[in-house]
Amino acid sequence: MKPLRFGLLGTGYFGRNYVRVLAGMPGVELSAVMSKSGESSAGLALPGSVARTTDASLIFGNPDIDCVVIATPASTHFELAREALESGKHVLLEKPMVTSLDEARKLNAVVRKCGLTFMVGHQFVYNDHLRYLRSFLESGELGEVRHTIGEHILFLQRPDIGCFWDAAPHQLSMLRFLFNPGKIKRVTGVSLPGSGLETFASATVRFESGLLSTVVVSCFGSRARSLFVAGDGGSAVFDDDVPDKLAIFRKGKVSVPVVSAREPLLNEVGHFVSCIATGKEPLTGISSSFQVTEWLDRISGSLGRDS
Repeated sequence: MKPLRFGLLGTGYFGRNYVRVLAGMPGVELSAVMSKSGESSAGLALPGSVARTTDASLIFGNPDIDCVVIATPASTHFELAREALESGKHVLLEKPMVTSLDEARKLNAVVRKCGLTFMVGHQFVYNDHLRYLRSFLESGELGEVRHTIGEHILFLQRPDIGCFWDAAPHQLSMLRFLFNPGKIKRVTGVSLPGSGLETFASATVRFESGLLSTVVVSCFGSRARSLFVAGDGGSAVFDDDVPDKLAIFRKGKVSVPVVSAREPLLNEVGHFVSCIATGKEPLTGISSSFQVTEWLDRISGSLGRDS
């Protein structure tokens, strides 16, 4: 069976991880990489068969390439994803999907029309510890979940988007995966500006399901990626930056489940490949990712500016 041939757009901070994962995954082949200047791909160890280019159109126009991974700056996502889909390529797009609700509506129309596999790399949805947590919550052992607190602290500031659109997609995609809480009813919160783009934001969101969620993000500080879940019968903490990534607290006792876990990016790319084969919409396909973008738009538009 012929392997799926991939083109990768963007070989910077996160794009390089796709090079590694695609190189070791059976049934796929990395055929070409694109970086805008060519500098970020210059130091990559690539097989001689992998073409290097600074022009995305050469990848879009190559009939031998089946899929495109887009790991470029967020401000380029809409145009590159649209061009890739209209060129007949399946698309795996890094978060945030786009940078505005208007772009999300336009991209949604393109995806629905083309019938190709489209997926956003909301990587935490493919984390095996978070998958275990969802199964545990569905068992009802924590009772009704009433409140969550999520924190995502980065150690860099993007030049084209503020920290909320950069980091909050992680927290919001986890909330949708775990609870599917519906539309937003109310938002309170604040953001701090920095060179025109916010560097910190805190929002408390009431969803139509009744869930109350607090999301705190920043692009300055030590890295933190966690989610606290409080239910009537106990609580759980997912913390991706400690060895015991999931802890459950009930009746005065703490338990640490043993979870057989793979690298989330391996799960993510494997799910993308599987959806191409089956024609099913991915877990983080256009339906899920469009709602996450709606939430981003509503929450960010409701945050007060504290200067």
